[in-house]
Amino acid sequence: MFRFIKNKNSQSLTLKTILGLCLSLIIFWSIYTYSSSYLLDNLAITSRKLRWANESWRIYVPKPVDKTVEYKPSEKTEAQRKVQVAEAYVVKKFPQEYKVEKVVKKDLNWSWLKWPISTKSAKKKIVIHHTAESNEKIKTTGDELIVLQGIYKYHTLSNGWGDIGYNYIIGPSGIIYDGRTWWPDAIWAHASRNNSESIGISLMGNFVIEEPTPEQIASLEKLLVAVSHKYKIDPYADVTFHKFNAKLASPYVQDLHLDSIVGHTDVGSTACPWKNLYALLPSIKEYVAVQLWYIKPTLPVVKPSTISPLPSVTDWNNLIHRRNEYKVGSGPRIINTNKSKIDDIFLR
Repeated sequence: MFRFIKNKNSQSLTLKTILGLCLSLIIFWSIYTYSSSYLLDNLAITSRKLRWANESWRIYVPKPVDKTVEYKPSEKTEAQRKVQVAEAYVVKKFPQEYKVEKVVKKDLNWSWLKWPISTKSAKKKIVIHHTAESNEKIKTTGDELIVLQGIYKYHTLSNGWGDIGYNYIIGPSGIIYDGRTWWPDAIWAHASRNNSESIGISLMGNFVIEEPTPEQIASLEKLLVAVSHKYKIDPYADVTFHKFNAKLASPYVQDLHLDSIVGHTDVGSTACPWKNLYALLPSIKEYVAVQLWYIKPTLPVVKPSTISPLPSVTDWNNLIHRRNEYKVGSGPRIINTNKSKIDDIFLR
């Protein structure tokens, strides 16, 4: 009888030991994944830690106040006043866009953040950027990380944004780096008056003077497919963007109806991402639409009514015929008739 009790207790201890080991492995794997990379729809994203993100830059550190100096608030310039009017207009007219679900004021170590993180799970827009730094001196992934560290420092400390502005950054090597996404569904700082429901993706480079690398374009396409799949974004959905224009009458904002994937220049007072990347966006959007049909026909992308599910396409004339019939969303259809470009983008 005592032997039976002893064996029973032994079995119970063994089971607890196994469960404890399993829990330890899960915790270890979570920490390892967070510290190295993670998967977004089977697409590897290099984590903040692996891209050398200095998390202390995001932490609020009180500065001593010099009580001998009288504080006088600076008067707003005319440009600042117009921006304030534009912000107030968008918030009042589109309150649902600015409605957040949660505000995170401390990081994972319970330290106060300089810029509290607001979250919103509904994402409807994707904005494409370039970082504007030349890739001429980038020869290795180490060089890539050094340049990325400089961008992170500029956004976080110089601009005072409390973090890098983009959700994702794609290096010349094609590596996708985690930007401001360390907290799920965080709202980023990359396209003023359009941040709440948008995702910002930036390619490293100055595309006024250089071309994005083939590796960057391939990664951009895959990332757009993964993000669109996750948030159920139709690449050709008609969505509303808000573009500031100081030359307009008050409230100095244009409410534009555009496709859900745009360049920064479409919605901001800038030429970003410049001509050498912007010219590729129509073909990239079509690639994304076709890939979404492959992944999950139940996405908001409208199912083609006259054709069967798309097989792998090898014939140029067949491709043009199918793409003309492949109606997606309510946005305009831009058919690229450059055969070499289509072969490169769609038939790889």
